[in-house]
Amino acid sequence: MSLNSGSAVRMFVAFLICTLSFGQSGGQTPEAVTTAFYKVYLHALNTGKDPIRKDRDAWRPYVTPRLIAVIDKMIASPDGLDADYFIQAQDFEKNWEEFIQVSPAKITDSKAGLTVRLGKGPEAHTPFNVILRKDAAGWKIDDVQSGH
Repeated sequence: MSLNSGSAVRMFVAFLICTLSFGQSGGQTPEAVTTAFYKVYLHALNTGKDPIRKDRDAWRPYVTPRLIAVIDKMIASPDGLDADYFIQAQDFEKNWEEFIQVSPAKITDSKAGLTVRLGKGPEAHTPFNVILRKDAAGWKIDDVQSGH
């Protein structure tokens, strides 16, 4: 069986669509989704963006709509956000993007919990907890909690 160039192009495009749609959070482990999210999020911080209030398109696929609504409600409240929700800190170190440590997830049904540590050495951030929920699209971050 030989493929003409039109069939080969259609097969390649179909492969790319499947790969890209599967690559965000579907089919990935909670650890992989969390690591991918923090790479994207910390890179945005390091490049001077404000990912919590703007530039959400890059990280939205990794987070539940419920959590986005909670964050929007916090931002709109009279007190606003006194720290970055996703890193549980007011400031960040540039090297955090290079050192993202994620513990093995504890999975119960469609919920997973794990611990994240950013950075190493004296610039290391206090570990914090990330809760993920699994839906039809895969694992997504649903809560971030201080580790202490």
